Amino acid sequence: MHGSGKCNELMVWALPLALLVVLTALFRVTGLDVLILEFFYDPDTGAWIYKRNPALNVYNDAAQWPALVLGIGGLLVAAAGFWVVRLRRWRRSGCYLFLALVLFPGLVVNTVLKDRTGRPRPEDTRPFGGERELLKVLEFDFEGGREAGRSFPSGHAASGFFILTPYFILREWRRYRLARLFLAVGLVHGLLTGLCRVARGEHFPSDVLWSWAVVYFGGYLLAKLFRFGSRRDVEDEAGAAAAS
Repeated sequence: MHGSGKCNELMVWALPLALLVVLTALFRVTGLDVLILEFFYDPDTGAWIYKRNPALNVYNDAAQWPALVLGIGGLLVAAAGFWVVRLRRWRRSGCYLFLALVLFPGLVVNTVLKDRTGRPRPEDTRPFGGERELLKVLEFDFEGGREAGRSFPSGHAASGFFILTPYFILREWRRYRLARLFLAVGLVHGLLTGLCRVARGEHFPSDVLWSWAVVYFGGYLLAKLFRFGSRRDVEDEAGAAAAS
């Protein structure tokens, strides 16, 4: 059992890390970013085919709301847990969700990386009718910073991927079926949100990849710091059960 647990833990971070490295290398050494974007761009008119698509626009505009509901809901539950005994066992989970929202889609993606890496959006680059030089993934213009571009990574996609973060709580509680559900929904929602941004010429596919990476690995490490499934969780659960 102990060996099986170590193997499962390895699968949670090692396989995703390997996938990130392989896909990043693929984007770097090939023209895959541009090749994918060409499906959504009409060079004859210089327009992005789905820029004004109503369905994509609705999804794009609504994509961040589930993350806000989950994160702010976590904060409310954490606060209520100080007064409502039955919510005590959820306090740390609520704190985790709110902190993960603030740190990863908020601070890391939308402030630290987007404002400093200077990667132009596809619609602003020369291959797609713009004036700026196209930068490959992990090529940055730190001097230009925010003025050079805010393409890397995608803030919308990061908010979409945020829905997977309860996975890291639930797996520590051994609620594997529900954990996998959140993981699947978060991945699908993040990818669809990223697709909307790519189709509109506002992000490279590799931007979406790294949005997932920040949220996934950040959520994993933060969950380890919170130590879900530890003795403290058991004590909180026992206290809530005694009060019911």
